[in-house]
Amino acid sequence: MADDVSGKVKEVKLSENVEEYLEQLLVFEENGDTLVRISQVSEGLGISPPSAVQMLKKLEARGLVNYRRREGVQLTEEGRRVATQI
Repeated sequence: MADDVSGKVKEVKLSENVEEYLEQLLVFEENGDTLVRISQVSEGLGISPPSAVQMLKKLEARGLVNYRRREGVQLTEEGRRVATQI
């Protein structure tokens, strides 16, 4: 039973992280940044650039962002839709 509870907490935590990333990217987009640099994301969220890249790759696999190494990241249409509903 303890495993079930910890699994659910982990799932909720991941969802909160996803929301934070999407909200942050939406803010940058609304301020006119079409391609957001990893440093902007990491500074905005108070995390390290490698941590930001790791999560952005996961979000890309889910179809929520387009990540271009050494260039930056942007929301996909689906990512934008999800971010505006948060």
